Amino acid sequence: MTIIDDILDTYGSTKESMQIVEAINRWDEGAIDVLPEYMKDIYLYLLETFHSFEEHLGPEKSYRVVYLKESFKKLVQAYNAELKWRDEKYVPKKISEHLEVSTISIGTSVVACAFLVCMDNINALTFNWLSSEAKLLKSFAIFVRLRNDMASTEREQQGIHCASTIQSYMKEHETTKDDACKEIKELIENSWKDILKHYLELIDQPMVVPQIILDLSRTVDNMCKHTDAYTNSETIKDTIRMLFVDPVE
Repeated sequence: MTIIDDILDTYGSTKESMQIVEAINRWDEGAIDVLPEYMKDIYLYLLETFHSFEEHLGPEKSYRVVYLKESFKKLVQAYNAELKWRDEKYVPKKISEHLEVSTISIGTSVVACAFLVCMDNINALTFNWLSSEAKLLKSFAIFVRLRNDMASTEREQQGIHCASTIQSYMKEHETTKDDACKEIKELIENSWKDILKHYLELIDQPMVVPQIILDLSRTVDNMCKHTDAYTNSETIKDTIRMLFVDPVE
């Protein structure tokens, strides 16, 4: 997911983006012919990775990978939409328009599905729920997208990137960046409250499902609170060391 995002975001053209979307929609080795040379190995590795999931899960649970594939296809289509924004220098007129695409491109659906694919006591009902517009999932995606944009806006505006939710908010409300950031912070707080509310309300899924969403939200909050630690991973070395190398006894 990260490799494809980085390739398209940094190096990919609109044409190449369409090619990777076509190949992933086809999801077979024959589709390699539509790809530029530098993408072929990555595409084959992607197919092999998903195939290894199916083999590991066995015949009774391999159906889960179908849901992961479909989620990944939607993710790449969202990457393609953002690449068009970038190349056309398009800024969505409203933040709601931006979020229709960017809550998919942020990858929360793929990550949540990947976490659940190999878990016990999960059935098709849970994966159908993951594919839905469930309130908890929507709040989770909004929270992560806004957190990410607040943390990475300075870095991304130094290069050629698509417009962030901050820029869309500025355009919609005809306001300054500082004021837009203040309002985005308020939206982040509201989406966090929504996550907690929907977490407590979700009673028709195994408890591990909303717990994973909550834990992922906490992780993102920690990683993006002060900087974009996903990109600048050296900033969380001390935290990781305290958790896994020198934990409190």
